[in-house]
Amino acid sequence: MKLKVSLRLVMVLSIFAVMLGTPSALVYAAVPITGVATSCGGIASCTFSLTDGNGGTGTATASAGVGGYVGQSPLPFSGGYVIFQLPGDAVPTSAYGVYAGQAVLDGYSQTAGTLYQSTGTFSALDVNTGLVVTGTTSTIVGIKGHSGRGGGNTYTLVSGAISITETPLHPTTMTVGCSPTPVAVNAQTACTATVTDTTAGTPVTPTGSVTFGSSGAGTFSSASCSLSGTGATASCLVGYTPAPGTEGTQTITVNYLGDSIHLGSLAASFPITAEQRSTSTILSCSSPFHVKTPITCTVTVVDTSPGNPLTPSGNVKLAITHKGGSSSKTCSLNENNDVTSCSVTFTPTRTGYYTVKATYGGDSDYFGSTMSQTFNVA
Repeated sequence: MKLKVSLRLVMVLSIFAVMLGTPSALVYAAVPITGVATSCGGIASCTFSLTDGNGGTGTATASAGVGGYVGQSPLPFSGGYVIFQLPGDAVPTSAYGVYAGQAVLDGYSQTAGTLYQSTGTFSALDVNTGLVVTGTTSTIVGIKGHSGRGGGNTYTLVSGAISITETPLHPTTMTVGCSPTPVAVNAQTACTATVTDTTAGTPVTPTGSVTFGSSGAGTFSSASCSLSGTGATASCLVGYTPAPGTEGTQTITVNYLGDSIHLGSLAASFPITAEQRSTSTILSCSSPFHVKTPITCTVTVVDTSPGNPLTPSGNVKLAITHKGGSSSKTCSLNENNDVTSCSVTFTPTRTGYYTVKATYGGDSDYFGSTMSQTFNVA
């Protein structure tokens, strides 16, 4: 007699574990949680007794359903997922896996009219502990009297096992450095964060993002950056520009929160020095250089630092020396069409060589600078 068995090609596998005690999660890295099926209450729906690395026990339920019309046997199927809740977990975690199995029509066995067999592997991040959980499942269930066989459906466990391993995330260390330092205010320094996998086993390249902060006022080109690299080390960089008026020592800090394989790192820091911007003083005294003829000397102060220039302010002192003595004059800088300058006029009273030295003393955001010019008064 030919039997027709209705089978659906979908397998759903779920595990719910309720364990005694709350042992340290790191135990599972050394000793897997193992389970042996003890009974079945439906098509591939079995109860497991579990034992963890500390000797704690609990239960789990694995369910697999297969259906649809089968014209031949065996019928392969695949697909499924696991829902696990390990000792101490407050909520369950779902993990999709890679599964394979088959349904075998057996019209002669007195213990199994149809045999459902599935095996699978899964991996996921435990939402409770942040540790990586991997596992395997194996279930074989016979259904006596299924689809036309007398006596109704009777579910008979043939075999079943579960193995779950929870692995600690890889530890990491982090460093940060900025170059150049010192850096002028309103100019940019490049800050590089480096994260290293320090596991005793095989390292995995860290991924994810690093966030930046500063103890001083300033702006980052981006508040975070995405890591990239090879081997055990990954890095990324952002630019930091200290604001005007923040001259002095500032501390750049970085944080790494980790990824699905790596723990986060303790915050790292790096001191930088924000300094005044550099200037160049340009002096130009007009000719002709004759006795008793007024000479005008113009001083221009130029921002020579990289980045966005500011406007120098303050006074310029001009010291005028000649064979007969010396004198001095002072002028205040003014900006006109992006040119910062000032002028003084003096009248030589004797012939000979004159030297004019212009000294800009700087301000809160600028270093000072000097320039001299020597000319012969006839």
